[in-house]
Amino acid sequence: MSLEKLQTLCSSHLSHNSGYAVPFILTVIGTRWYGATDGYTALFEKLPTNTRELDTTPIAIARKASVWLESYTPGLITCDMLALKKFAGEVLPSGVETICPNCNGTTESKCRDCDGTGQDEHECSECDNQHSSVCQTCMGEGMCARCEGTGSLINSPKPRPGIVAEVTIDLVRLARLLSLCDGHEVILDTDSEGCELSIWAPDGSWHARLATLRTQEPDAPIFDPNTI
Repeated sequence: MSLEKLQTLCSSHLSHNSGYAVPFILTVIGTRWYGATDGYTALFEKLPTNTRELDTTPIAIARKASVWLESYTPGLITCDMLALKKFAGEVLPSGVETICPNCNGTTESKCRDCDGTGQDEHECSECDNQHSSVCQTCMGEGMCARCEGTGSLINSPKPRPGIVAEVTIDLVRLARLLSLCDGHEVILDTDSEGCELSIWAPDGSWHARLATLRTQEPDAPIFDPNTI
């Protein structure tokens, strides 16, 4: 796995936390890792012991990532990597960036119609006084309500629900994540609350994490870990 591969997992949306934009390095119980996340999926790979680069993990990510990487318990649910990739389906592009139709691609930090106040000022024709109401262009946010001032939108593929290890995840994200990973087998697990799917290399050399979908789909396909 390379930094170039990890970069493809990062978020490209300007409004996202800066920790999601580039890969990072962190240390957990003496082991050093490269990591990358878009806020929904995360991937970590062990670094060589002689790596001298300093940790660069954003504070918002470090604490949660440390908990993830301390939780390795080998021998839970082992399955064939190719079978899991086949279940996940085709690898789709992560998203296409387009100009925001609400603000026509401007990257101004302030809404043009209310100058960032979030209020629409107008003069009453009956009493000659100034009145204010919520700006309908930014809905009171003071910036474009749709693109949050970035001037662009990321049109991502529609989520495709699937059930793996008894949790519902987005198979589109799973396919993209697995395309970056090597190996013949993987180990599956979920957190104690069933909110995330955990995937480990059997030797612990890499670890992936996926957040579950909030909406449950009764007809979602179910992965059989005994499939070969």
